[in-house]
Amino acid sequence: MVLPHPRRRPPSALLGSCYEHGADDVIRYGVEVRACRWDQPGRRWLVTTTAGSYAAKALVMAAGPWHQPRYPDIPGLAGFPGAVFHSARWDHEADLDGRRIAVVGNAASTVQFLPELQRRGAHIDVFQSTAPWVLPKPDYALPTKVRRLLERRPTARRLVRGMHHWTQEAIGLALRLAFGGVGSQRHPAPHPCGTHRGQHHRGGRRATD
Repeated sequence: MVLPHPRRRPPSALLGSCYEHGADDVIRYGVEVRACRWDQPGRRWLVTTTAGSYAAKALVMAAGPWHQPRYPDIPGLAGFPGAVFHSARWDHEADLDGRRIAVVGNAASTVQFLPELQRRGAHIDVFQSTAPWVLPKPDYALPTKVRRLLERRPTARRLVRGMHHWTQEAIGLALRLAFGGVGSQRHPAPHPCGTHRGQHHRGGRRATD
């Protein structure tokens, strides 16, 4: 497994699980994959990286389409004296408490970190092309007995995961059926602050939570 995060970064929930299960021993941090080639005689993948070459029986491409951050072309941004960073390359050394913060974009990443910034920043401006529909995310801690049941019963675990999956699919389908899918008609979305409204169909863009 190859991840772009340097080892000095505090472990996230994902990396914490890697440490817990010993997978950290096979992770190569700060390594870039340069080429992958299938070796037919040896029946294995030959992977060339910035840290050397590897051979593997299986190759999983899981970098995602947005693994290279794209920065906005804003005049004067290079000379801005304050902290500037992409959410995919978060600057954990930046002190955001009591600061004026500007966020460019409003996709799924923003939905995840904006609530935390609201608790820390003195003032926040969000620059967005189109306000998204935001759904509540009812997170809850699983009781210890339920966690043990899911650990011991794979069938129950698959059932719970399937329930969550198909619930989300049903919500998307219901929105499309109720509001005619993607078309010319628009349904404004009330914003918590009352100043911004979604100008597209429910279901016309990915709903975030």
